[in-house]
Amino acid sequence: MRKIVLLCGLVLALSLSAMAQEQPRIDVFAGYSYIRFNAVDDTHANLNGGSGSVAFYPSRRWGVVGDFGGYKISTITSGGVSASVDEHIISYLFGPRIRFGGDKVTPFGQVLFGGAHLSTAPAIGTSENVFAMTAGGGVDLKVARHFSVRGQAEYLMTKFTDGANNRQNNARISAGIVIH
Repeated sequence: MRKIVLLCGLVLALSLSAMAQEQPRIDVFAGYSYIRFNAVDDTHANLNGGSGSVAFYPSRRWGVVGDFGGYKISTITSGGVSASVDEHIISYLFGPRIRFGGDKVTPFGQVLFGGAHLSTAPAIGTSENVFAMTAGGGVDLKVARHFSVRGQAEYLMTKFTDGANNRQNNARISAGIVIH
């Protein structure tokens, strides 16, 4: 986790010299997302899904983001033993974003707060809504006038009931397309 935060900080620090005059006021992102979900002890899962966000920038650097994601859990591993499951997580997060950079390369950092919803197979029928937050950043690489490619890495904290401290420290990585 510490390495991810340091990497994001380094990307943001190196981008300060590449400031631009013109930046889009709105961007829409859609792409693939992967979450490394870490629960209590040695329990973990790999979640695959998609995420999307909409950002509005009232100023050149500062913006407000709404981020939504949907992920599927197929297998949970605990103590080296894997079990098949049919669970889904939906995330809904909101918060500030700061962007740096120029016309071609635009790094950004953000901290988002909101919630996550876990639902199990209909036969089991349980669900849970909890607090969630992310901290991290990414970079947009412009490929055409209104299109960019985005790579993003974040720390994702969730508060699902786990029988211990009810806190999961996860990593989320996303890649996709941005429309300006």
